[in-house]
Amino acid sequence: MTVGIDDGPVLARREFSLNKGDSLDKIYAKAFQLSYNATDEAFAKLRYESSVKPLSNNGFKKSYYSYPTKEDWAQFRRNNGRFI
Repeated sequence: MTVGIDDGPVLARREFSLNKGDSLDKIYAKAFQLSYNATDEAFAKLRYESSVKPLSNNGFKKSYYSYPTKEDWAQFRRNNGRFI
């Protein structure tokens, strides 16, 4: 555990592609399913392995995204984003 949000080592990761025309609802559904799988994997590592080696950050910088701002939603709409 760390004090900062999303500040600790990465123990599991899942990636997926965004397809043109994906709605926000579809993206959230993909992300939540994969986050469940990654969390399950991370907990299994912590429970069953004597030492857990963190994954490489693959060149990504740590980040934390809060709830979207009004400008974020405006940009989403300008990019023809859809909720459903």
